[in-house]
Amino acid sequence: MIELPQSLAWVLDHIFLGTFIVCFVSGVIPIVNAELFLLALVPVLKTPALEHSAVLAATLGQMVSKIIIFGVCFKGMDNAWIQKKAPKKQVNKWHNRIEKLGWKMHLVSFSSAFAGFPPYFVLTVVLGFLRTSWTWFLVTGFLGRGLRFAILVYFPKLALSFFNIPLPVVK
Repeated sequence: MIELPQSLAWVLDHIFLGTFIVCFVSGVIPIVNAELFLLALVPVLKTPALEHSAVLAATLGQMVSKIIIFGVCFKGMDNAWIQKKAPKKQVNKWHNRIEKLGWKMHLVSFSSAFAGFPPYFVLTVVLGFLRTSWTWFLVTGFLGRGLRFAILVYFPKLALSFFNIPLPVVK
């Protein structure tokens, strides 16, 4: 039997809120690893409802942080200091390049949210500064992050059950 530290006990008592907070912080501070947190949480998610809750909370936490970052960068282009550093002509040139990519840019955004390449934090900043579509940013981000976190939560139990390996019992 594994004994949990007291700080983690609160998260378990409040799985949705705790997961949301950790994943929100992870979305803003990339060194806080949401994926490791979710993997550590898997043994205590004893019911499908808790698993679904963890996936939803992780996705929402990450996306709320990314929406804030995207919005700050989107509005940041109105700042005079930023306009000096990134002239409107240059920004428009890059914006037009992204627009020409069409659906391929949405695929890049989805793959970044799902696989982390290119890093989703960096892509969020770039897409915000280039004032790309909020709608597509949200759609590709929620789908990519949701799928990423669903795999992290559901796959370990499936893999262990396939090989008849019991999950550790957590007290």
